[in-house]
Amino acid sequence: MSTEPDMFAMGIAPILRTYIGMVREELHEHWKSWPVNMAANRVHEVVGALIARQVSLATRLVQSPGIWNPHVGPLVLRAMVDNHINLAWILAQPEDRARKFVEHGLGQEKLIIEHRKATIRESGEDPDSDEGIKADEAWIDSQKFGFLTEVNIGGWSGLDTRKMAEEVGLLEMHRRDYTTLSCPVHNMWNHLGRYNVVRCKNPLHGLHKVPCDSTRFEMDVNYPLGAALYVEGSFELFRDKTAVICPAPSAFVYFEEAISKLGETGELR
Repeated sequence: MSTEPDMFAMGIAPILRTYIGMVREELHEHWKSWPVNMAANRVHEVVGALIARQVSLATRLVQSPGIWNPHVGPLVLRAMVDNHINLAWILAQPEDRARKFVEHGLGQEKLIIEHRKATIRESGEDPDSDEGIKADEAWIDSQKFGFLTEVNIGGWSGLDTRKMAEEVGLLEMHRRDYTTLSCPVHNMWNHLGRYNVVRCKNPLHGLHKVPCDSTRFEMDVNYPLGAALYVEGSFELFRDKTAVICPAPSAFVYFEEAISKLGETGELR
C-alpha cells in the first residue's frame, strides 16, 4: 500500500466500517449468550471487560490507517497479546483469579491517588478538596472500601507473563508474539536500530547512524489483520471455556476474506 488517500480510494474504507460493526455485534452476542451467574458477578465483569478491551484496541487500530506502521502498530498488538494471556489465565480459575485481578487494579489506583495527594500537598494545597481525587476514591469505594484495599507493588497474578502463558498453553504465543512485540514497546535497540536511525551521508563521519523519524513506511494491512486475529482468538477462548454459542458471524473471517479479495484485484498492494 502507498498512502492513506489511495487506500480509501481503493474501497477499503467500507470494509473497515463493516468489520468494526461486525466485531462489536460479536461482542454483544457473546455477552448476551452467556448466562449471568449472580454468585459470580466479578467473573462476568472481568471477563467481559477483558474481551471488550480486545475489541476496543482492534477497532481503534482498524479505523486509524495512519498507525499501520512499525512505530505504533506493534504497541497496540503487544497490549492485545498481554490481554489475551491475562484472559486465558483468569478463565483457568475464574473466581479466584478475577478477584485477584480486580483487587490488584484497585490497589494500584489507591497508590496512584496517594502519589497525587502527595504532589498536591507539596504545592501547599489540600488534596481532600480535589474533586478528581474524590471521584477516584468514590470509584474504589463503590467496589471495595478504600481502607480495606491493599496495595501490592508486584504483578497482579504473582507470576511473570511467561509463566502465566506456559500454565495455560500459550508459551508459543509468548515466544513468537509477546517477546517480539515487546521490543518496540520497551524501545529496544533491535527495534530502534532499524526504524529510528539511518546511515550518515557524509563518508568522513565513518558511516555512523543519525536519528530520524522515519516516514518511509507504507501502511501495512497486516497490523489490523493481526488485531482482528487476536480478537478472534479471544472470542474462541471464551467460547471454549464457557460453552457459549455465538450466533453472530465471524468478523475476522469477513475481514480476512474481504482484504484478500481486494488484494486479488491488484488494488491492494
